[in-house]
Amino acid sequence: MENGRHTENAESLSAAVVWSRLPPAAARALLLSSDGGERLTRLASFLEADPSLDPALAPVVSDIALAAWECDFLSAQSANLARSLHKKRPFLRGEAEAFSAVCAALRPNHTSRAEEVNARVNAGDIEAAKELTSAYAAREPGNLFWLRFAAWLGLQQGHLDWYEPWLAKLPMPAAFAQAFLADYAFAREDYARAARLYAGAFARCALPVWLTREGECRLRLGERDAAAACWRKAFALRPWQSNLLFRLSDIERGDDIPGDPPAGKGEILLYSWNHAADLDACLAALARSRLGDCGVTLLDNGSEDGTPAVARLWRERLGEKMRLITLPTNIGAPAARNWLLTLESSRAADWVVFLDDDALVPPEWLGLFGTAARRHPGAGVIGCRVVDRDAPMTMQSVDWQMEKTQGDNPFAEMAEHKNTPDFGQYSYLRQAVSVTGCCHLLTRKSLENTGGFDLRFSPSQFDDLERDLRSCGKGRFCLYQGHLRVRHCRRDTNPWLSANVVGNRTKLGVLYPAGPLESIMNRGAELLGEDLRQRLDETGCGRGKSEDDAKERYEQLLLLGRNSKRRPDLVVFLGHNQGALIDNVKYLFLHAATRDYGFESVFLTRHVDELRMLLDMGLPAARMDGGAVKTMTSAGVVVMDDLPSTIMDTFCLGVGAQILQLWHGIPLKKIGLPEIESGVNMPLDKADFLRFAYSCSDVVLSTSPWVTETLFSKVFKAREFVELGYPRNDALLRPLEKFDLLNADVDCYAALRQHKRNGGKVIVYMPTWRDTALNFLDEQGNFVLDGQQLGEFCSRHNALFVLKLHPYIDDGRMGDLPGVARYGSRQDIYPVLPLADVLVTDYSSIYFDYLLLDRPIVFFAYDLRRYLAKDREMFFPFEEMTPGPVAVTQAGMLEEVRRILEDGRDAHGQARQELRERLFTHADAGASERICRYIAEKMVVGK
Repeated sequence: MENGRHTENAESLSAAVVWSRLPPAAARALLLSSDGGERLTRLASFLEADPSLDPALAPVVSDIALAAWECDFLSAQSANLARSLHKKRPFLRGEAEAFSAVCAALRPNHTSRAEEVNARVNAGDIEAAKELTSAYAAREPGNLFWLRFAAWLGLQQGHLDWYEPWLAKLPMPAAFAQAFLADYAFAREDYARAARLYAGAFARCALPVWLTREGECRLRLGERDAAAACWRKAFALRPWQSNLLFRLSDIERGDDIPGDPPAGKGEILLYSWNHAADLDACLAALARSRLGDCGVTLLDNGSEDGTPAVARLWRERLGEKMRLITLPTNIGAPAARNWLLTLESSRAADWVVFLDDDALVPPEWLGLFGTAARRHPGAGVIGCRVVDRDAPMTMQSVDWQMEKTQGDNPFAEMAEHKNTPDFGQYSYLRQAVSVTGCCHLLTRKSLENTGGFDLRFSPSQFDDLERDLRSCGKGRFCLYQGHLRVRHCRRDTNPWLSANVVGNRTKLGVLYPAGPLESIMNRGAELLGEDLRQRLDETGCGRGKSEDDAKERYEQLLLLGRNSKRRPDLVVFLGHNQGALIDNVKYLFLHAATRDYGFESVFLTRHVDELRMLLDMGLPAARMDGGAVKTMTSAGVVVMDDLPSTIMDTFCLGVGAQILQLWHGIPLKKIGLPEIESGVNMPLDKADFLRFAYSCSDVVLSTSPWVTETLFSKVFKAREFVELGYPRNDALLRPLEKFDLLNADVDCYAALRQHKRNGGKVIVYMPTWRDTALNFLDEQGNFVLDGQQLGEFCSRHNALFVLKLHPYIDDGRMGDLPGVARYGSRQDIYPVLPLADVLVTDYSSIYFDYLLLDRPIVFFAYDLRRYLAKDREMFFPFEEMTPGPVAVTQAGMLEEVRRILEDGRDAHGQARQELRERLFTHADAGASERICRYIAEKMVVGK
C-alpha cells in the first residue's frame, strides 16, 4: 500500500495470530482499549523495548505507534515515536512521512506561553484560554503548535464557532488538511461532508483512522453496509484494534438498533436537589422518549430553589405516569436511591432505571437498553455512554474497566476517553466492571442478589461504583451499552466536592483492597477475552488468509450441505453483496412471498437493517448467522442472482438443494468461463473461484433463446436454461406495487416525480464497475466528472442529472459534485428508471433492460481502450451492441443528451428495437409469475 503505510505491516498477520502472539500484558491493555494517543504511545514503547517480543509482531508495534500519532497528529511525543520506529523499519510514505517530521518538531516559541494557557484551562477559565491561544498564535504565525490547543478548545470544549476560522487555511499537506476539516464537519454533525473529506484524505494518504471515521459517518447517515465495509477494511489493516472489532461486530449483530424496552414492568427513578433548570430539561427529554407503560418517580431531596415548582409542573403534564415525593432535607444520593427502591412501584417493577436530574436521554433510550438486555439476558446492571451536554464530543463516561497502574493506587479505571474526542470509538456493547450511575438500569434479580447502595458514601460519589464492585465480587458483571449516548451536565468543581471525592475514594480502597480487586480485574479480562474470540469468529475477522485453510473450511461446509435432508417446498432467496434486497432476487422474492404457489419463501441476509425492514412488513426473512445453518441445510431450492463470493459459508450449506441462478443482467463484458479464458485481470485464485461459482447452478434464468445460446450456455455450466425474463424488469413495465420501493431511494424518487410533474427532464447515469477500481478516471488519469458543468447544463435545460453507481463503487470517495443528485449506490434503481428520459451508461447491462422502455441511450465510454486491456474483454465489438451515440468526454456526452432533449434527435430507435427483439422473448411484466410457476411445477414438485 502506498502513501500511508508500507507493504509489510499488521495486515500481513491475521487477527487470531496477532492476539495469540502479543505478550499477555499488551494483549490485556489492548483488550481494555485500543484508543488514546498517550495509551498507545506507552504501549508501543513498551513493546519495542521488549527483547522477547516475537519478531513477526514488529510491524504491529509500528502500527500501534502510527495509531498513537493518528489520535493526535499535532502531538510531538507521538510523532517522534512514529519517526523513531520509521527509521528502524520504514512504514511512513508520502504526505505522512513529511508531516510527521513537522509535527515532531512542534514547540511554542516560549514555553511559558503554553504553561499560561494550560493554567487557564485547569482553572476552568476557557474564555481566557481561547483569548491567549488566539493571541499567541498571532505572534507565532505558521506554528501549528497552537492549532492543537485550538482543536481541543473547539472540539472538546464545544467552541466550534470560535474554532472554524482556524481551518480557513491550514499550512499542512492536503490529506491532513482534509482530515482536520472532516473532524470539524463531524463535530457539526454534517456527516455527509465529513465522510467525503475522510474518504478524500484516505485516498491521498492511506491512514486507517480516516477509513474508520468515514465508517462512523456512514453509520450515522444510515449507510450500514458502507460502514461495515469501511470497518472491515480498516480492521484488516489493523487487526489489533479491539474497539474497531467490537463496533463492526455490533452493527452486524444489530446491537446498535433500538428494539422494544426490556421485558416486564419498568420504573424510572430520579432524585434532585437545587437543579431546577437541569431537572426541567431532563424531564422534557424524558417525556419526548418512548416510555411505554413505564412509570416515573421523582424524589425532591429538600430543594430550596425552583425545583419544587418544576416538579409540580411536570407532575401535572405527565399525570398518573409520574409520582412525586418531597423530603424536607437533603439525605444524600445513596439514601435517596435506597428510599426510591423501597417504594411499592419500585418493588413491583422487574427493572428500574436511575436517572440523574441533569441527564438528557434520546427518544429510543429504553429500546437500546432492551436490545442490550436481550443480547445478555443475565445482565443485572446496564449502563450507557455519557457525553458532555454542551460539548458532546467530550466523553464523560464509557465502560469502566480496571488495569494495574504504577502509582499509589494499584488499580485504576481506563480513562483514555476523557482526553479523546468522541468519534464513536466507544460505541459498542460489552461487559464491564462498572457503568456510569447517571443513567443505569438495575434488574429486580440484581437488587435481590446485591442489595442497594452503601450509605457510607453519602452525600455522593462512588456509591454506584461500590455497588457494581460488590456485584462483580459475586461474579455478576455489568453491561455497557455504548450505542446509547446520554448527554450530561458538567458540574463546576469546588473544594468541598473535591474533598468528598478523595474521602470516598479512600473508603473504596479500604472496602476493596488489592487482592479482591485483582480477582475482579482478572475475571473481567477473561470475560472480555472470551467476547473478543467470539466476535472474531462471528465476523470471520479472526481467520487467517491461508488458501488451504479456506479451502478446507469450504469443503467441510459443502459436505454438510450435500448430506443434509431437505424440504422440497422450502425456497431460500439469497441476494448478492451479503444478501442485499435488490435486483432480480428482490422482485422474485416479493412476488413469491405475497402469493400462494405451494412453497414457503424465506429471504436470508446479513444486513440487519434489511432484515428488520422485511420483518416489519410481515415478510419472511432470517439472518445469515448461526441460524443460516438450519435454514440452508433444509432448503429444497436456493435462488440467487450473483456469485456467492461474499456469502461463501452460507452458500456452501445450500449446495445439496437445487440452485436457481437468476443472474443480474445480460452481459456485454465477458463473465464466467469465457472470462477465465480471456486472461485479462485473471490471477489463478480468482480463476479457481469463478470456475466453481459458474458451475454450481442447476437452472439458469435467461431472457431469450439468443441470449441462452450466444451467452449464458457459454458462461454457466447448468442442467437447464429457462427463457422466462427478468423479475426486476416487471417493475419497468407495470405500475408500482406495495413493496417495490423497499430498499429504494424514496427521497430521490419523490423529487424526480415532482420534477417530472413540473415539466422537467431526468437524466440517469449508471456506470459499471471496473475490476481495477479506476472509476471516473480517463486514460490520462484525469477525473472525468465536472459537477459545475453538469449543474450548469441541468439548469439551462430544466433537467435533473441522477448518478447511480454500481453497488461495489464507494460513492463517498468522489468528493462534492454540486450539479449531481446522488442515488444510493446500494439501493434499488428500478422503480426510478421509468422516470428517466435518457439513460447514460458505459458497459453496464442496465441499458439492455432499458431497451424495454424504448427511450434514448447515450454511451459515455471515456476509458474504452483501458477497460478492454485491463478490466474485461467483451463478448462482442462494442460498436455492434450500442444502439446510441458514443461519447468519450463529459462535454461530448452532454452535447448528445442536449440533442435528444432539445432537438428531439433519436436516430437509434430502429437499432434499439432490433436488439430488444433479439434479447427479450417476453417484453411484459410477467417474469416473476412465470418463474414462480416454474419453481412450483419443475423444482418443488419435480424434486
